[in-house]
Amino acid sequence: MLKKLELWRKRALQNNFNHFPTLYAFIESSDEVFPQDTKDIIIEHLQILKHSFRKYFPVPDKNKNWVVDPFNADVPDITGLTTTQENQLIEISSNSNLKRVFKESSLSSFWLSIRQDYPEISDSALRPLMLFSTTYLCEKGFSAYVYTKNKYRNRLNIESDLRIQLSNIDPKIPDLVLKKQHHPSH
Repeated sequence: MLKKLELWRKRALQNNFNHFPTLYAFIESSDEVFPQDTKDIIIEHLQILKHSFRKYFPVPDKNKNWVVDPFNADVPDITGLTTTQENQLIEISSNSNLKRVFKESSLSSFWLSIRQDYPEISDSALRPLMLFSTTYLCEKGFSAYVYTKNKYRNRLNIESDLRIQLSNIDPKIPDLVLKKQHHPSH
């Protein structure tokens, strides 16, 4: 996506808006000259969008390629690993059974499955894999908070509301209603 954004920015600098069909059709149908300030705003927006993507999806660290493919890792060239982690990575990369498991499972499942035998390298591999999910959960929680704390429903304590919104458990409403003790009439 970053390459596309850069291509679109370069094309916009050259007054080529083919990548934006609606804008291109408008420019072609209009007798007016496309304003320079609008073009500058588009170019600036594309640049800001590119930086925003980099914030959420940073440039992959080539030193972490062993996490994605431990069987083709060049262990002596990897920096930041302890001696124990290097030894564990070499053992993993030379184990044909683990290679089969790696091909048959997802990346995080693989590292979790070998955590008992290779705890240090597994923990080091799982750390970067978990970053996105925690960021996602934080953003999901903040969105739920903003949705709940609106001008129509402004409670001071929204802890229980957020717990329900962020839970993966679907309540069985009919069962809950049946278990509820009804108040007798007076």
